[in-house]
Amino acid sequence: ERKVWALADAVVAGDARAAVQLYLALRVQGERVPGLIYWMAQRLRQAADIAVRLEQGEAAGQIKRGLKMPSRAADRLIADARKAGVDSLRRALERLADLELTSRGGGPGISSEDTAMMLALERIAQ
Repeated sequence: ERKVWALADAVVAGDARAAVQLYLALRVQGERVPGLIYWMAQRLRQAADIAVRLEQGEAAGQIKRGLKMPSRAADRLIADARKAGVDSLRRALERLADLELTSRGGGPGISSEDTAMMLALERIAQ
């Protein structure tokens, strides 16, 4: 489960290389694409909410107290959300929604869900 969160955090941080490497490692371990999309979406929504709160002037310490995660992880998530910004995180959520649609057969024809995921990770983590 730790690698799943690391994947989601790499996406929030905009680290496409780490995201793809973690994704491939998780797939080798048998993780399924729908589950990974779920966890990434959850973390992106959380980061977008943090970015909005920061933009509205809420103190990072106040936000941190409301997060249910270890202190260092919360600090990193807040820093990554601040760096990424609201607009970037919302675009990432839109791209992830497109990936989910594609993974369910509703998007453009791509050869495999793995190809679709890696292409999406590159676009999302920009």
